[in-house]
Amino acid sequence: MRDPLLTLVLAVIAASCGPSDKGAPQGPPPTAAAAATATPPGAAGMPHIASIEIGRSVNPDSTMHDATMLFIPTDDVWASVIVEGNAPRATLQARWLTDGGGVLEQSSQEITPTGRTVVAFHAAARPGGWPLGRYKLELLLDGVVGGTQPFEIRRPPL
Repeated sequence: MRDPLLTLVLAVIAASCGPSDKGAPQGPPPTAAAAATATPPGAAGMPHIASIEIGRSVNPDSTMHDATMLFIPTDDVWASVIVEGNAPRATLQARWLTDGGGVLEQSSQEITPTGRTVVAFHAAARPGGWPLGRYKLELLLDGVVGGTQPFEIRRPPL
């Protein structure tokens, strides 16, 4: 019978050598274009509107404090918008619309999205109060509609 220690040493050497990849065909090296389009570590890609919340107030960090879709005529309406992605500059625009599509108010903010950016927009109660009815907030990122959020003004109490 063979020496067990010699058998073990030969088995370890054989296992560590393994098959050689030298003769195996390899794919082409990555091109410069492929390297340029790769998302760098930690980057979230192109900016996009990830979420929209409507409510009566926002927190100091612009996240929604009192989310609702139902308001009374004397309420201010706030929106908290989360933009995800990276860009050196982007324009986020809010359009407050009637149910028929008429623009009541619009505003925009220049942002520098880096990962997750939270932005707040505000539409103050109208003199004499909001007319009863349905409305919607339309959000555009660099001129492209990225989302809408409906809300409604009703008689109190809600």
